Amino acid sequence: MRRLLLPALLLTLSGCSGYSLHTNLDKQNFDDYYRPSSVTVYTAEQLTDLNYKELGPVQGESCRNRSDLPPAQASDARTQARTSAAEMGGNGVTFSQCLTLTGDDSLPGCIDSIICIGTALAVEAP
Repeated sequence: MRRLLLPALLLTLSGCSGYSLHTNLDKQNFDDYYRPSSVTVYTAEQLTDLNYKELGPVQGESCRNRSDLPPAQASDARTQARTSAAEMGGNGVTFSQCLTLTGDDSLPGCIDSIICIGTALAVEAP
Protein backbone atom coordinates (compact mmCIF):
# COMPACT_ATOMS: atom_id res chain seq x y z
CA MET A 1 0.00 0.00 0.00
CA ARG A 2 2.87 2.39 0.79
CA ARG A 3 4.29 1.79 -2.65
CA LEU A 4 1.09 3.02 -4.24
CA LEU A 5 0.67 6.00 -1.94
CA LEU A 6 4.00 7.68 -2.69
CA PRO A 7 3.62 7.73 -6.52
CA ALA A 8 0.05 8.97 -6.17
CA LEU A 9 1.18 11.78 -3.89
CA LEU A 10 4.02 12.77 -6.22
CA LEU A 11 1.70 12.73 -9.21
CA THR A 12 -0.77 14.95 -7.36
CA LEU A 13 1.90 17.46 -6.34
CA SER A 14 3.48 17.61 -9.78
CA GLY A 15 0.11 18.51 -11.27
CA CYS A 16 0.08 21.70 -9.17
CA SER A 17 3.54 22.91 -10.15
CA GLY A 18 2.41 24.59 -13.35
CA TYR A 19 -0.64 26.23 -11.81
CA SER A 20 -0.89 30.00 -12.02
CA LEU A 21 -3.23 31.86 -9.71
CA HIS A 22 -5.37 34.59 -11.24
CA THR A 23 -7.68 36.65 -9.06
CA ASN A 24 -9.93 39.66 -9.32
CA LEU A 25 -8.51 41.10 -6.09
CA ASP A 26 -6.85 44.46 -6.48
CA LYS A 27 -3.48 45.09 -4.77
CA GLN A 28 -4.46 48.73 -4.25
CA ASN A 29 -7.41 47.61 -2.09
CA PHE A 30 -5.02 45.74 0.21
CA ASP A 31 -2.66 48.74 0.37
CA ASP A 32 -5.56 51.04 1.25
CA TYR A 33 -6.94 48.62 3.84
CA TYR A 34 -3.61 48.34 5.68
CA ARG A 35 -2.55 51.99 5.28
CA PRO A 36 -3.69 53.06 8.80
CA SER A 37 -1.48 50.37 10.36
CA SER A 38 1.59 52.32 9.21
CA VAL A 39 0.57 55.24 11.49
CA THR A 40 1.28 55.02 15.21
CA VAL A 41 -0.89 56.89 17.72
CA TYR A 42 1.24 58.89 20.17
CA THR A 43 0.31 60.62 23.39
CA ALA A 44 1.75 64.04 24.21
CA GLU A 45 3.98 62.41 26.84
CA GLN A 46 5.44 59.97 24.30
CA LEU A 47 6.32 62.81 21.94
CA THR A 48 8.54 64.59 24.48
CA ASP A 49 11.39 62.13 23.81
CA LEU A 50 10.97 61.97 20.02
CA ASN A 51 12.03 64.08 17.04
CA TYR A 52 9.01 64.80 14.87
CA LYS A 53 7.50 67.29 12.47
CA GLU A 54 3.83 68.28 12.44
CA LEU A 55 2.34 67.76 8.98
CA GLY A 56 -1.08 69.26 9.60
CA PRO A 57 -4.50 68.62 11.09
CA VAL A 58 -6.44 65.41 10.49
CA GLN A 59 -9.87 64.27 11.51
CA GLY A 60 -11.96 61.16 11.23
CA GLU A 61 -15.68 60.59 11.54
CA SER A 62 -17.95 57.72 12.44
CA CYS A 63 -21.67 57.97 11.78
CA ARG A 64 -24.66 55.81 12.64
CA ASN A 65 -27.34 56.71 10.14
CA ARG A 66 -29.93 54.02 11.01
CA SER A 67 -31.25 52.92 14.39
CA ASP A 68 -30.73 49.22 13.57
CA LEU A 69 -26.95 49.74 13.21
CA PRO A 70 -24.41 49.80 16.06
CA PRO A 71 -23.56 53.20 17.57
CA ALA A 72 -20.81 55.32 16.05
CA GLN A 73 -17.36 54.11 17.15
CA ALA A 74 -14.39 56.27 18.17
CA SER A 75 -12.08 53.53 16.85
CA ASP A 76 -13.53 53.98 13.35
CA ALA A 77 -13.04 57.74 13.54
CA ARG A 78 -9.44 57.32 14.73
CA THR A 79 -8.73 54.82 11.93
CA GLN A 80 -10.04 57.28 9.37
CA ALA A 81 -7.79 60.00 10.81
CA ARG A 82 -4.80 57.61 10.72
CA THR A 83 -5.53 56.96 7.04
CA SER A 84 -5.52 60.72 6.40
CA ALA A 85 -2.19 61.03 8.23
CA ALA A 86 -0.70 58.27 6.04
CA GLU A 87 -1.96 60.03 2.90
CA MET A 88 -0.10 63.15 4.07
CA GLY A 89 3.10 61.11 4.33
CA GLY A 90 2.95 60.75 8.10
CA ASN A 91 3.83 57.78 10.23
CA GLY A 92 2.30 59.10 13.45
CA VAL A 93 -0.69 60.96 14.81
CA THR A 94 -1.64 62.52 18.10
CA PHE A 95 -5.28 63.13 18.99
CA SER A 96 -6.41 66.25 20.79
CA GLN A 97 -10.01 65.11 21.28
CA CYS A 98 -12.89 62.94 20.17
CA LEU A 99 -16.37 64.44 20.27
CA THR A 100 -19.55 62.40 20.59
CA LEU A 101 -22.51 64.08 18.92
CA THR A 102 -26.14 62.93 19.22
CA GLY A 103 -29.53 64.07 18.06
CA ASP A 104 -29.66 67.53 16.49
CA ASP A 105 -25.95 68.07 17.23
CA SER A 106 -24.90 65.04 15.19
CA LEU A 107 -23.49 65.21 11.68
CA PRO A 108 -26.10 65.61 8.92
CA GLY A 109 -27.85 62.32 8.23
CA CYS A 110 -26.55 60.70 11.44
CA ILE A 111 -28.42 59.58 14.55
CA ASP A 112 -25.16 59.78 16.44
CA SER A 113 -21.61 60.45 15.36
CA ILE A 114 -18.08 60.75 16.66
CA ILE A 115 -15.42 63.11 15.34
CA CYS A 116 -11.77 62.65 16.33
CA ILE A 117 -9.40 65.54 15.73
CA GLY A 118 -5.64 65.28 15.70
CA THR A 119 -2.34 66.18 14.08
CA ALA A 120 -0.45 64.12 11.51
CA LEU A 121 3.23 63.63 12.36
CA ALA A 122 6.43 62.57 10.65
CA VAL A 123 8.30 60.87 13.49
CA GLU A 124 11.99 60.05 13.16
CA ALA A 125 13.07 56.59 14.21
CA PRO A 126 14.79 56.63 17.62
